Amino acid sequence: MVKLIVVISMTNIFKTLKNIIAYNFKKLIVFEILMRLFGVFIIFPLLRIGLFTAIRLSGYPYINNEILLDFLAKPSTIMIFLTLLIILAIYFMIEYVFLSILFDYSYQKKDISFKNFAFLGSKKSFKLIKKYHVFILLPILSFVLLIEIGQITFFSTSIKLPDELIENFVPLFHFGIFFLIIFIILIIIFLEFIFIIHDFIFTENSIKAVFKEKNSLIKNNRKGVFYRFILMNVILNIVMFVIYFLAILILSFIVSKLKGEEVVLSIVITSAYSLYWMIGVFFSIIILPINVGLISSIYYNLNDITPQISLVEETKKTKYQRNRWLIRFTISTFIVFFSLNIVSISESIRSITDQTQIFKQEEIIAHRGASFYAPENTLAAIQTAIDQGVDGVEFDVWGTADDIPVLLHDLTLTRTTNISNNKRIWELTYDEIKDLDAGSWFSPEFADEKIPTFEEAILAIKGKASAFIDMKTTSRVIEDEVYRIILENDMVNDVKIMSFSVTQLYRFKELNPDLTTILLVGSSDYDLYQHLEDEGVDDFAIEVNVINNNPRLVSTIHRYQKKAYAWVVDDQRAIYIGMDADVDGFITKRPIIAREIAYSKNTSDSFKNFLELLFER
Repeated sequence: MVKLIVVISMTNIFKTLKNIIAYNFKKLIVFEILMRLFGVFIIFPLLRIGLFTAIRLSGYPYINNEILLDFLAKPSTIMIFLTLLIILAIYFMIEYVFLSILFDYSYQKKDISFKNFAFLGSKKSFKLIKKYHVFILLPILSFVLLIEIGQITFFSTSIKLPDELIENFVPLFHFGIFFLIIFIILIIIFLEFIFIIHDFIFTENSIKAVFKEKNSLIKNNRKGVFYRFILMNVILNIVMFVIYFLAILILSFIVSKLKGEEVVLSIVITSAYSLYWMIGVFFSIIILPINVGLISSIYYNLNDITPQISLVEETKKTKYQRNRWLIRFTISTFIVFFSLNIVSISESIRSITDQTQIFKQEEIIAHRGASFYAPENTLAAIQTAIDQGVDGVEFDVWGTADDIPVLLHDLTLTRTTNISNNKRIWELTYDEIKDLDAGSWFSPEFADEKIPTFEEAILAIKGKASAFIDMKTTSRVIEDEVYRIILENDMVNDVKIMSFSVTQLYRFKELNPDLTTILLVGSSDYDLYQHLEDEGVDDFAIEVNVINNNPRLVSTIHRYQKKAYAWVVDDQRAIYIGMDADVDGFITKRPIIAREIAYSKNTSDSFKNFLELLFER
C-alpha cells in the first residue's frame, strides 16, 4: 500500500513538472538562452578579471601546480574568491527566481508577457537579496552544486591530477573522504533549506516564519524529496553522458574519414574536454530549469494553496505603467552599454596574459611541417601538419639571388632536391630552383613536390594554424619582403618570427611592434637570462637537451610572463623532458605522437585506456 502511494505521488509530481515546463516553453527557452549569454559576456569576464586580479595581488607573476596551494591561502585570494562566489550565487539566484515565477504562471495556466516577466523577476530578485541576504544565497549555491555533482564527478574521474598538486593537497585530506563530506553537507543544506527559497519568493514572510513553515512542510518528507531529486538527476546525467560518448564516436568517425585513422586518437584527446564542456553548457540550459521545476512541483504537491504570485504583479501594474518610460530608458541604456562593451570585454579577455599554468595543454608545432610524414619545408608537409590538427607550423626561410623568400633549411639544395651542384641558395634565382624535385629524396610518392615560396606557405597556413617562421637569412631585403607578405595577408597576429639573432628580432619589432618574436637557443653555454627583459624578445624556443640540463630554466622564463617552447621533440623521452619542465609548446616532426602524449598527461589512465581501446591503439 505504501509503494502504491509513492508511485501515485511520483506520477503526480512528474505530471506537474511536464505541465509547468510545457505551458510557457518558448519563454523558458528564450530566458535560458539570455541567461547563458549574460553569463558568457558579463559573468565570465568578471570571474576572469577577478582571477587575474587575485594573481596580481598575490605577488606571483603566474600560477602553476607547485605554488597553487600558497596562492589559494593568500588573504587577498580568499577575499576575491568569496566575492566571486557571491556574484555566482546572485547570478543563479536571479535565474531561480525567474524560473519559479514562470513555473507559477504555468501552474496556474496563465500567460505572462516577456515585459511583465522581466519586470516582476527583476523586482523580486532585488527584494530577496535586500531582505534575506545569505539565507537565500547559501541554499541556491548548494542546490546548483548538488545538481552539477554528476558532471563534476565524471570530469574528476577522467582527469589525472599533476604530481605537484597531489604532493600539496594529499597531506591536507584524503580526496575521497573530503568530497564525501562536501556531498553530505550539500545534501543537508539542500533538504533543510530548499523549500525556504520558494517561501521567500512567494510569501516574503520573516525568516523565522519561513523556517517554521519549512519545518512543517518537510517533516516526514525528507527521504521522498531526496529520492525524487536524485532519481531525476541520475536520469539527466545518464542522458548527458550517452550523448557525450555518441558525440565522441561521431567525431572519431568524421575525423577518420576526413583525415585518416592514424590521427583520430590525438584529435579526440584534444577535443574530448572541449566537447564535454560544450555539451555541459547545453545541458545547463536543461538541467537547472528541470530541477527548479521539480522542486516547484513537489512544493505545489505538498502545499494546499497555489502561491498566486501573479496577484503581486497585478497590484503593481499601475505603478509599472507610471514608471514605464524610466524602465524603458534603463533597459535601452543597458542594451547600448552592453553592445558597445562586447568588443572591449572580448579584447580585455584576449589581452590578459595567460597566467595560469594549471592543467594547461602545450601547443603542438610541426617542425618544418609534419616532416616525419612528408618532405620537410614543402607544401605537402605543411598540409599534412594542418590535417593532423597542429596549432602551428614551423618552417625555415632563405632568400634567392633575386630576393624571393623560399622555404629551405640548409645553405645548399643538395640534400633535399635533385640538384647536383653545391651552390648556395642565395647564388641561385627563383627561376633556377622552382622546378627542382624537392620530394623524391624523402619518398617517390612526393616526386612532384617543389620548393615553395614564403608566400605560398603563408597562403597554405592562413586561417588554419599559426606560422612559426625560422629566419635563416639576415638579409634586410628578405626581412622586408617577409614582412610585406605577412602584412598583405593580414597575418601579423598569426605569425611568430624566430631567430638565433636578437638583433634581427629587434629589426622585426621595428617593422611592427605587434609581431611576436621568439629567440632560438641551441646551447647550454648561451646566456639567455640577459634577454629575459628584452622588449625585442617575446618568447624563447630552446633545444630540449638545454632544458634537460637546466630544469628551472622554463620556470624562470615564466616568471617574466614569457613562453618557452622545446625543440626538436621527436620521441617520448624528449616530450617528457618538456612536460616535466612545464614548456608551453613542442616543435616536433611527429605532431600526432607529441599530442597524444602531451594531452594525455591530464587524462586519467582509465579514460585514456578507454579511448585507446575504442580506437584500437
